[in-house]
Amino acid sequence: MGHTFLAPLLFFAAIHTCSTGVAAANNDWPAGVGGDVAPIPLALAAAYRKPSKAKHKRYRRRTRRARQQQSGLAKRRKKKSTSKRKKRHHPNRRRKKKSDKWALEGKLRGGVLLGGMRTGGVLDTMVGAAKGYSRGRVWYGNQMWRLSATANASGRAAVGASLSQLRASATVAARFRYKSYLRITLNGDIAATWRPDWPDLYQPDGAGGLLTTNRNNYWSRGVGAKVASIPIKHHHLVARYHYALAAYQQDPAFDPFEYPMHLTPDDNERHQGALSWKYFGDTWKIGVAAAGFIRNDFFTFARDEGSGRTHAAAGGVAANPLQTIRGIEPELNGELSLLNGRFEMTASYGVELVQDVFQGYYNYWGHHPSLRVKIKAAKNIAVSLSGSASARRYGPRSYAAGANHPALTWGDRRVDYRGRAGLTSRWQLHPKWALLVQQRLTLRRTNYPGYEPGIFPKRRQYTIDWNYTNWQMLAGAEWAPF
Repeated sequence: MGHTFLAPLLFFAAIHTCSTGVAAANNDWPAGVGGDVAPIPLALAAAYRKPSKAKHKRYRRRTRRARQQQSGLAKRRKKKSTSKRKKRHHPNRRRKKKSDKWALEGKLRGGVLLGGMRTGGVLDTMVGAAKGYSRGRVWYGNQMWRLSATANASGRAAVGASLSQLRASATVAARFRYKSYLRITLNGDIAATWRPDWPDLYQPDGAGGLLTTNRNNYWSRGVGAKVASIPIKHHHLVARYHYALAAYQQDPAFDPFEYPMHLTPDDNERHQGALSWKYFGDTWKIGVAAAGFIRNDFFTFARDEGSGRTHAAAGGVAANPLQTIRGIEPELNGELSLLNGRFEMTASYGVELVQDVFQGYYNYWGHHPSLRVKIKAAKNIAVSLSGSASARRYGPRSYAAGANHPALTWGDRRVDYRGRAGLTSRWQLHPKWALLVQQRLTLRRTNYPGYEPGIFPKRRQYTIDWNYTNWQMLAGAEWAPF
């Protein structure tokens, strides 16, 4: 307060002192007058006290601390603002290379579902079911190389009928990535399915029931390769190849010499290949693909056109060669995402073209559409709806009425219509827990005549209706620890 009051006085005193000195130097004032007025500003200056050194040090420390705090706050603000904005890359500036450190990561997911299922037509029964599944994946690699291992397991316990099963599979893969437009993957896989004591439609027990069998158990192994490329921005090319070899368990009643086409094991090898192109837009994708296969059976013989005979029996005409079937399916597909991912739709349409290499007994062509819609009704609730269908029409050299072949139930060509629909509701209660409700519907309609005891086939006691409707409904929880 005192310093503020003295400041104007010091200012005027300094002006007066300077004026006195200048006047004395120019001899404008008498010497005595100059000497009389000089002590006045000196007295005023003596009244003003300079701050002490300690007080000045404290002031400097406070100002230095304030500058440091302001500097740190500015740095934090700058860092926060730059993290939200994506820096633009200048074409003449080299990009920083991403880290090439090797890392080990993994994922695990499992669930338990309870409910019921019904099978109709071929095997008409209603059972309760409990289903469990788990999926795990581990990978180790960097930006260029990656090694991964995937394992899946699922099981179903049925109450009311012997329809329990257990499935397991494992895949190991090695991936090479060159920059951002080429990826090459090599993989090997193994899978197994166990269906103990399932009722066998082709083995009636003579009392209106069915004997059980384990011939539906099998295991397979295979190798494959995949090449993915982005030659032009937004254009994705993918080529795949996979070879699989499947081996089934033989039923004790199988007789490869007298009745080689009865209870025949389904052992086979299968070559599969696919080539696809897809354009990636902002919220949509569209593409075309073509998938093909060649299947060679190891126990099943090829059939004659029309009659379906194989001549695979002791004596008589030589048996036909083993069965080989091949096919290709061109496809048009697309994807759409709206409302920031709350609505997603995937649709495809393919045309199946299948050829029986021997005489065309299994030749057919058909339509194959599919649709999948996913809707996020709320933040933690999602509903998925999926459906697919196939409408197959067999060639003129396939099934034909004859001595041991009754006429088709309708039409002059064998047709086979199949459809599948699924509805899954998911409620994410926690990042690691979710509630699930699954519903599945499968149906088949065909004009192929059903099997009747002693009529078709003439020497067998089968009772099979090829038209069926199956449904399944399960509810449970899913756990994903990491």
